[in-house]
Amino acid sequence: MRESASIYKINDDYMIKTSNFIGFMLDKAVEYKMKKILIIEDDSVIRESIAEYFRENGYAVSTAHNGVVGIQLAIVKRPDLIICDISMPEMNGYQVKEDLSKIIYYEAIPFIYLTAHKDFDTMRKAMELGADDYIVKPVNVKKLLEIVEKRLERIEQLKTGHDFLKKKDEPEEKSVEKILLKNNDKQRLVSFRDIVVVEASDYNTVVHLK
Repeated sequence: MRESASIYKINDDYMIKTSNFIGFMLDKAVEYKMKKILIIEDDSVIRESIAEYFRENGYAVSTAHNGVVGIQLAIVKRPDLIICDISMPEMNGYQVKEDLSKIIYYEAIPFIYLTAHKDFDTMRKAMELGADDYIVKPVNVKKLLEIVEKRLERIEQLKTGHDFLKKKDEPEEKSVEKILLKNNDKQRLVSFRDIVVVEASDYNTVVHLK
């Protein structure tokens, strides 16, 4: 017999309405399989044109108009790659890279600078901070996509090599999206992959689990 529970919260961040819950679940399921890109750029035209092109090519894209928001989104979204401008209000691209590098998880994330600065000193400082690429504007979005894909492919190759070297009996940790279910006074945290059926009505949302 299947277990069911009423939806209360998702990841302690979102209150779910019955009318849009199924759509939300489908979006999360698709996004979970997509590579995530964070674009930090104060020029809205450049930012949105890059974001739109990457979305059209199958990426989940988040955007930030300055470095402060960019760091906040990086922590929340945990992107697979970051594209960042250098000259921005409130916090520049150097500070973004420096602050994120203090967190072990983000130190290994590919980081690409996208900037109007062509001088050698700026480029050298970017590379000293650990940038993976330095691209001068105006940007060719097709070329940028090729660079991003090569970086992500390289990361996957490194992961594959690392997994191959792991001991077979070593437990593998995986990041899995989870949902908090509530039924009366009982609560249970479950993985999205354990959900079999979602039934929605005008009054309630019921989730059937494996």
